[in-house]
Amino acid sequence: MSTYYDRVQSLLTRRARGASLQELARETGWQLRSVEVILSRARVGKLSPPVRWTPRQDQVITEHWDIENSHQIARRLQRLRPGVSYWAVNSRARRLGLAKLTPPACWKTENMT
Repeated sequence: MSTYYDRVQSLLTRRARGASLQELARETGWQLRSVEVILSRARVGKLSPPVRWTPRQDQVITEHWDIENSHQIARRLQRLRPGVSYWAVNSRARRLGLAKLTPPACWKTENMT
């Protein structure tokens, strides 16, 4: 079974060999503009496979969600996953079904003393 990323690499190769964007769009069932954008991102290295969250990383988020904000959790996760952003922490927390017990205005770093 081919992954999305394998498929995009195959499209890149075919495009380099002269296949038209219309032909690639017809073959994939994607819109022409989507094919253009996807191939452009893949060509410059901005399309990469998603990074998988490990059970340990999920555990860190779950353990600290109620007592720290996402910026602090992201800093804590730097040891396990360099480059993780607070946006990624927020997104993962939502997928894990976590919610803050207090209003968001209370979760600013300067209020966390």
